[in-house]
Amino acid sequence: MTSRRVRRVVLVACTALLGYAVVPAAASTTSSHSAGHAPPPRAHAPHNLAIRTLSVRADLVSGHEVLTRILLPAGATPSQLRVRLNGRDVSGWFAMRPDHNVDGLVRDLRLGTNRLIARVAGQRAELTITDHPVGGPVFSGPQVKPWQCEAGATDRQCNREASYSYQYLPVGTNDVAGGVTGVASLSAFRSYDPASPPPAPEIATTTTRNGVTLPFIVRVETGYIDRDQYQIAALWQPGKRWQPWAPQPQYIHRLVITHGASCDTTYGVGSAPSVLDPKILGAGFVV
Repeated sequence: MTSRRVRRVVLVACTALLGYAVVPAAASTTSSHSAGHAPPPRAHAPHNLAIRTLSVRADLVSGHEVLTRILLPAGATPSQLRVRLNGRDVSGWFAMRPDHNVDGLVRDLRLGTNRLIARVAGQRAELTITDHPVGGPVFSGPQVKPWQCEAGATDRQCNREASYSYQYLPVGTNDVAGGVTGVASLSAFRSYDPASPPPAPEIATTTTRNGVTLPFIVRVETGYIDRDQYQIAALWQPGKRWQPWAPQPQYIHRLVITHGASCDTTYGVGSAPSVLDPKILGAGFVV
């Protein structure tokens, strides 16, 4: 959806046109090792053992999992580290990753408070992680009722498993111009089936800002959070490996968040703004 801390956020309020928020990505995928880009140096070892969440603040977690980093004191090694979640040994979730940080995806969180305790070299660190319902609320207060959920919702909080689809840009359309909102009014993208893909020569290529050239294939995630729909799109290489700490090399650690036009009020789930902007996706942004 990175381990780098967000340094700036440019927010565009609701207007008659589509706005963009450009965010240095910070959360669930960390630095890529593309050509010409060396892995970032590991931070200097702290004096004391410490735990911190990367995806989101530890008191604002939802979805029962969170990417977490353990900062080892000088002289300690990952093999010495012991980690427990609510009394259960989860040491195997943590390891030294390609960027030389000790990260792990802490999962199976229970709603409410969770205790994550790390021990190494005679030191102990504890972090309280608070998990909230995906359907909300997290910090917004009581939700508006009544509320109409989407078809297929599994409960009154409009929860539903995320789904994934794929699109590709045909050759000759990689320079499609967007409309006044920045998104082409008629999408040039076509459905892509990984099990029966179109011939490779029919798929356009793109070169991202970090110099990676690849077929113009996009993965679109559609899901529901806080009783509304979201979509996330990104360049994707089907069949290529990835991990939260080792994304595919085209990822440039930047997000563009689109805002819908005309902030009206409804009492039910709406449709997320389009995320299929060829110019922004082609540069390597997550939209």
